[in-house]
Amino acid sequence: MQNYGQHSTPRTTPFPINGNAFIPNARLNYYSAVNNANGCVITTWQGIISNVQPNGNGNLVTLAYVPLLDSGTYGQCCFIVDSDYTEQYQVNNDGSFQYTGSFDPEGRAGQMPEIATL
Repeated sequence: MQNYGQHSTPRTTPFPINGNAFIPNARLNYYSAVNNANGCVITTWQGIISNVQPNGNGNLVTLAYVPLLDSGTYGQCCFIVDSDYTEQYQVNNDGSFQYTGSFDPEGRAGQMPEIATL
């Protein structure tokens, strides 16, 4: 998985809702207990837009991110059910975006979240 860390310069690649295009260090840290634990491997990411706030340059977009997992212990249809991790991006009118920060309101970074299977 590619790790781009934190970026402060606008990027012109497609906005990173799903996949592995852009992964801030804060997200990797938050879910660090999941990767390679109990046979779980983070294969990609899924983001859900939870808030859009217009501003003078475009929109401040908040996304809730969860990893998609493959697991020998839980099976291929496992998912995290109790994440409160979010990220914010400034999406500019010209289509560029900038990662502005992440939020872990309950301080659960690095802790094993609840995992469910289908």
